[in-house]
Amino acid sequence: MAGHLVKRSYSEPHWEKNRGQVAAYEKQILFGLAIVPRRKVNYGPINPEESREIFIRFALVEQDFHTRAPFWRHNRELIEYIEDLEHKSRRRDLLVDEQAIYEFYNKRIPEGIYSTPQFEQWLRKATAKQSKLLHMRQEDLMRREELVSDEQFPGTLDVNGMQLPLVYHSDPGHKADGVTLKIPQTILNQISEERCEWLVPGLLRERVVALLRSLPKNLRKSFVPIPDYADKCIKAMGPSDVPLIRVLSEQLKAMNGVHVPEDAWQEDAVPDHLRMNFHVLDEKGKRIAADRDLAALKRKHGGKGGESYHKLPDSGLEREGIIDWDFGPLPESIEMKRSSIKLRGFPALVDRGDSVAIRVLDSEQNARRAMHEGLRRLFMLKLSADMRYLRRNLPGLERMRLQYAKVATAPQGTWRQRQAGPGAGIGGPGG
Repeated sequence: MAGHLVKRSYSEPHWEKNRGQVAAYEKQILFGLAIVPRRKVNYGPINPEESREIFIRFALVEQDFHTRAPFWRHNRELIEYIEDLEHKSRRRDLLVDEQAIYEFYNKRIPEGIYSTPQFEQWLRKATAKQSKLLHMRQEDLMRREELVSDEQFPGTLDVNGMQLPLVYHSDPGHKADGVTLKIPQTILNQISEERCEWLVPGLLRERVVALLRSLPKNLRKSFVPIPDYADKCIKAMGPSDVPLIRVLSEQLKAMNGVHVPEDAWQEDAVPDHLRMNFHVLDEKGKRIAADRDLAALKRKHGGKGGESYHKLPDSGLEREGIIDWDFGPLPESIEMKRSSIKLRGFPALVDRGDSVAIRVLDSEQNARRAMHEGLRRLFMLKLSADMRYLRRNLPGLERMRLQYAKVATAPQGTWRQRQAGPGAGIGGPGG
């Protein structure tokens, strides 16, 4: 009844994403008595100018906003792309500051817009005439003109024709600092440690400089200034499966005749971000191991022992119980997809003792070894009558076995007893 006597004050104006409005806390006082100490209210109509600034800064600039408008997805993806460039180049000066983004929106959004419903209503009318009114361009978000190219910092690494994802992270001291190669466990054995020493072109120069500085002083003084020697070496070298330090040593010797022994290079002195990091992924793309030591990961997750391998399933070629070559030629390799990554598999015949099976294996080396054993078994099955004759009539076989025992441990049991097993025979393991 006497509202004109009530004094109102407002505090803590803030953006609320779920409500899509700027809220504040209202306090009402009557003759010095607080009759409403703290009540949340819609602050937009109370102070439209301040509410508009809060809306732009917190909803749009800080991305605490929900809308299906095309500009929103476009701008967020562009910001994420530039942030990724910063991680790749290990720089923090590519993306403009928040004030520049605020100015972009402030120039285009009219007065009186301070809530989600108002913004959506205005945007529908505005974009009907100018569809990309709020679409940012790369030059709007990048502080520097020069760009970090995909050639210098690629998103994938080619391994035997497969494109494996590379992820960049710039955070000194963090476990993932530098560049990380994501590897499905099924192809872990295919990854070349030597190729990974070359990192990516954008990090190779820094790695070469670090390696040169790791040399003992008596050698290091022959390659001064180090950055100049690094540049000349990089121009003459290219990534390969040959160890980087070997190629580097050969190039340095060709330049000034100084030989650098392999043990003079101090890999441990190279910062972590200049050594490839590896993430091993399971069938669902979930990380199961991470390390910068690829050899250790292979020992633990790539199969133990020279006879082991990973099978790549779902290729459509697999068969069991084969006793004759009743199928067409096996391709040297095939491609399949796993966890959004194109994998390369190698078909081969695998020895099953009383038959063979077609399997797609994880590396060409494993496929070649399995194919040799599988073909041997298939010959033995096809020439079963000849095998029985040889078992009875091959002269001097027992004496040969005794002589072989001098250089390797002979399997237990007599030769004829072993032939009774499903996996034995002329040309079998140890034969």
